[in-house]
Amino acid sequence: MYLFYFDESGNAQMNIKSVAAYPWFTLGAVGIHDSQWQAINSTLTALKAHYFPGVSLNKIEIKSVSLRGCGTRRAQWPWSLLTAGTARSFVEEFYAIYTNYDLPLFAAGLDKVAHRHSAPNPPHPYEATFAALLQSINRFLTDRNQVGLCFLDEFKGADRQVISWYTWRRWTGEVGQIIERPAFMVSRDSQLISLADIFAYNVYRQFRENDPTYPYFARLGPQVVELISLPEKKAPASRRLSIRLMIGGRFRAPYGGSAEPLAHLIL
Repeated sequence: MYLFYFDESGNAQMNIKSVAAYPWFTLGAVGIHDSQWQAINSTLTALKAHYFPGVSLNKIEIKSVSLRGCGTRRAQWPWSLLTAGTARSFVEEFYAIYTNYDLPLFAAGLDKVAHRHSAPNPPHPYEATFAALLQSINRFLTDRNQVGLCFLDEFKGADRQVISWYTWRRWTGEVGQIIERPAFMVSRDSQLISLADIFAYNVYRQFRENDPTYPYFARLGPQVVELISLPEKKAPASRRLSIRLMIGGRFRAPYGGSAEPLAHLIL
């Protein structure tokens, strides 16, 4: 069984001002096999204890905004305790978790400008990206004859849409490998959510800057199972760029398109 942790990055509001200022919204998911859960949780606990001696573990929440600021004047306590050097070491050890445990990663990025014009009343950005990821994860589980549980960082206003979408698709059999309803949790209550938080920001940065060579995104590339760009482009199947599968450091179009190196991915 796999446990999937979800977190978002970007502004989800769809009013004209927000769409213009924050045109991208992303949702990322990290898969953890149940046999790895204890080891990864222990690794995160040991990492916090090593770099923040004497600080209560529940005061150390690993989030992208914290990592980007640590080692600088912008750092908030307890991240202000780290020097620039120890901050770099912490980041390296944290990112090693993705590769050391070969964690499968899934992400969807939504172009809010295109989404706003895609329908008179388009679905909430969280609902649209969650639906795409859940179908991707369901395919992943089906291929491995596994089932999965989903844990989502609390997101105001999205709970009802997510549960409604899941319940309907569960009855139709579209996401039959996802057992039980998605569970919402506060990020500070589960340190494994941090793995999804950091990944989601890196995906957001890649979409926002249109730069798949962004170092922290590129280094996680080999772990990405599926990267989805929404809304999907209405192009011939062989040329669709909306969905790519990461295989050995390369994205492959799932509908017969040619493979492209990560650095040349066009979204």
